[in-house]
Amino acid sequence: MMGELLEKLQAKAAVFNTRLADDEGFAKMVEGKDRTVAIVVIDGPTLIARLEDNSLTQFDEGDSTDADVVIKATNETILLLLKRELSPVKAYAKGELKVKASFRDLLMMKKFF
Repeated sequence: MMGELLEKLQAKAAVFNTRLADDEGFAKMVEGKDRTVAIVVIDGPTLIARLEDNSLTQFDEGDSTDADVVIKATNETILLLLKRELSPVKAYAKGELKVKASFRDLLMMKKFF
């Protein structure tokens, strides 16, 4: 199950980076922002990626202590979000998704999910 999640996250990171390269407006929104993004899988590991130099690194296991953006949910919920079978708003409203981020970072992460 975790292999599928990591695979989906890596694919989303690649799409995110392509969008940064192709969408000048989005690139300007992200420009100069260095952020650590943590996906805390309640029933699994914490996965970390860095947004730096207008590129999101691949996700790898790590520690969320210093993360600027923290997304916390079960493996199943995150997979449903990544597959667009569950909306982030609905998951958040039902308490299945917890997010710690600034408003600007939330807007940026909206592009990820």
